[in-house]
Amino acid sequence: MATPEQVTAVLLEHECVTQALTASVVHDDTDVLIAVVSLSDYCDEITLRNHVMGLLGPSCPPVGIWVVDGPLTTLPEKADILEAVSHGHCAVYTPPRSPLEDRLAALWVGVLGVNRIGTEDDFLDCGGDSVAVMRILSALEEEFGVAIEMRRFMDVPTIRQLADLIRPSLPDVPGPPPAGTASMV
Repeated sequence: MATPEQVTAVLLEHECVTQALTASVVHDDTDVLIAVVSLSDYCDEITLRNHVMGLLGPSCPPVGIWVVDGPLTTLPEKADILEAVSHGHCAVYTPPRSPLEDRLAALWVGVLGVNRIGTEDDFLDCGGDSVAVMRILSALEEEFGVAIEMRRFMDVPTIRQLADLIRPSLPDVPGPPPAGTASMV
């Protein structure tokens, strides 16, 4: 399993990161490594998180990135880190919890061209745009037999929310529905 020191070292190799410190915390009953970073240039948290998890591979537990303004002199207290996570200031990777979420994550990864997407990551924060929406909506209808309007899709911007939306329309959640059984959500 990757250590906080390994996460820090990988982050410091990234061209936009000037400082990084990492702590291990428990979030939602899961051990998570939260890196607090200071940047020299703009880079979003999801890109940095995927950089770390991609380089450290399967040995890497879920990672979260918290970007702070200004110099980083010490690692914040764990209570402050958990508060940042709970207030959405930290992009923590949340793995799929069901086969449906697994399949939706794979679909988004393919369309958005990223190496990993957490089930709580916002579609737009992951680089989603109107073209990607249309590709995902087409794939949802083809693979799951579920038709969703673009406006409705934008109302559920995470994989977890999308899974919750379409799950009731699926006759057999683990596998695709029979061809020609599209339903409107």
